[in-house]
Amino acid sequence: MVSKELPGIMEHWRSPPQATGSTDVRAKAAQLVMEEFEFSCVADVVKKELQGIQELSMCPSYEVSDSGLTHFLIEDMVLKLSSPTPGSTPKLWALLQKVSRTQEKDRKYTKKLSDLIVLFIIFQLMYAQSHDHNHWPKFLSTFLHAQGIAAKSLDLLHAFGLTMSHKWSVHMFTTISANALEKVCQQVHSMPFVISHDNVNIPFCSFAQQLNNQSHFDSGTAATIYFQPNAPLEHPLCNQALQESREEGRKCPLTIHDIFQLEMESAAARYVCDIH
Repeated sequence: MVSKELPGIMEHWRSPPQATGSTDVRAKAAQLVMEEFEFSCVADVVKKELQGIQELSMCPSYEVSDSGLTHFLIEDMVLKLSSPTPGSTPKLWALLQKVSRTQEKDRKYTKKLSDLIVLFIIFQLMYAQSHDHNHWPKFLSTFLHAQGIAAKSLDLLHAFGLTMSHKWSVHMFTTISANALEKVCQQVHSMPFVISHDNVNIPFCSFAQQLNNQSHFDSGTAATIYFQPNAPLEHPLCNQALQESREEGRKCPLTIHDIFQLEMESAAARYVCDIH
């Protein structure tokens, strides 16, 4: 059973050798039995490997957050699933690589493209087994929704089992936004921060033919808060001190006499600058 000649013997069982130049019909021998046995062995190996990545393909509801959905790195997943380590799928990966390419395709396709296709197939197999294995569909739905995909297009992909539904993606973005705003409201009281404002343009598109306003465009202002947990202590004239000074100035505004006095005191220094 451990002989090096065993693979050759089994190959002869499946396809008996034939003399060169012979016109006789090749004997079938044990071809059907061997193929059924091979299929059963491959199915058992694939099922066992897929069971080992169940935890990897799950994304519980409590991980529906910006960090929970964005820590999915494709390069890491490709390396983990293709490597011969526990909790990976090396045999299934090699099988899909082999059946997805021919010799001609090997010269045209890049390895990176082939890896993405195999990775997609494996996660789709997991999602077909159970909707609890939805890490990849959630990851893909998040990206497509952020790129502005139409609701009907996302629901079509969901019907094919490729993504989550449009309803889920809207709920997910609403949840992430609400959680992020709540976190910001808590942190503004405990660490220094900087706020910036910028203009934002928001296009709205309607794909229902019975509506007259097929597109709508709005403009507004968006604020971004940058927290600096490791920032050094503030300069006395920065931020809080400046706000206190402005508040004091509003209570005791400068008079005309104060402005004239300040101008006289700074005239000498300004005179040197004016000459140059």
